[in-house]
Amino acid sequence: MRYIIKYYGILFLFLLSINSWSQFTISLNIENVHCFAYSDGSAEVIVTGGVAPYSYVWSNGAGSAMASGLAAGNYSLTITDATFIDTIIAVEITEPDELTLFTGPDITICIGQIASLEAMASGGIPPYQYFWNPGGFMTGQIEVSPSVTTAYCVYARDVNNCMSDQHCVVVNVYPELTIELTASEDSILAGENLTLWISSTGGTGGPYDVTLFSSQGSQQLTTSSVQLSPMETTTYVVQVDDYCGTPSAFDSLTIFVDTTQNGLELLPQVQELKNSISIFPNPVTDWFSAEFNLNTPDIVQINLISSSGQVVFTNKAQYYPEGKHQCRLSKIPELRAGIYILKMETARQLHYTRLVKI
Repeated sequence: MRYIIKYYGILFLFLLSINSWSQFTISLNIENVHCFAYSDGSAEVIVTGGVAPYSYVWSNGAGSAMASGLAAGNYSLTITDATFIDTIIAVEITEPDELTLFTGPDITICIGQIASLEAMASGGIPPYQYFWNPGGFMTGQIEVSPSVTTAYCVYARDVNNCMSDQHCVVVNVYPELTIELTASEDSILAGENLTLWISSTGGTGGPYDVTLFSSQGSQQLTTSSVQLSPMETTTYVVQVDDYCGTPSAFDSLTIFVDTTQNGLELLPQVQELKNSISIFPNPVTDWFSAEFNLNTPDIVQINLISSSGQVVFTNKAQYYPEGKHQCRLSKIPELRAGIYILKMETARQLHYTRLVKI
């Protein structure tokens, strides 16, 4: 530092070096950024030594001992005392890593099943809290069992109350099962054929497990239709399942059967019309012969009907001339033991007789 002094008109120029009679002592208090990308950091210096008062110039333009509202980064501070002695210090403000959240993919379940969902946070300052909606769960792993498709959204919060972005996981739920049972006829004569159609939707979309119930028992259906020849008024109930635990669906209908034909009552246990058709042997094991007599030439078809009304065997319709005939049937080993009705149908009449399979 140079001083110019005038004395008695004589100009003396000399250089006076002045050293601070005390060195700066600086204490620095730093508050780093609490959350990623925030600007809530601060830095404050406490100066001793030198000659007060002091002036402060921060690289971000602040002009006091404290600079606040700082984002993460590097800053410089110039401190000057009353003797214009200055010093420069460097200040670094840090921030935590970004708080991020990972959730698994969307999942699909059936009604009644349990879905396990997981959220995993990283970054920020652990430990973490999780907030799920709906449900109000506060853990990283949860189990839910919605009855309809539902989106579960979650965010995480760290120890500094920093929050992650919200993520949602959709739990898709297969719809309820539905089934519709329809018939080709809702009223028939005893022994006439009818068709039941079963239409199933919902659940996993198939394949379905379909069971038909009646007063004669139950049977599994592998096709969307079944032929029946009930001998009495019968209510049929159909049940569908989807191998996924979805609650079963049911439908039902009643087929009204007229048990009178040409004024003759057809008893529920099936009255045989003598001299029309006979079976040998009966009971049967693996084959039998059906004998019948035609007064006029006709086309004949023979059906075998189970006790539940299902047509379990049909032979090809054939033309027969007038007279006595014999038809040998040999697919009996494929049938379960039980009582069956043999129905012989011509263009003019129906004939029934009982058959016992052993």
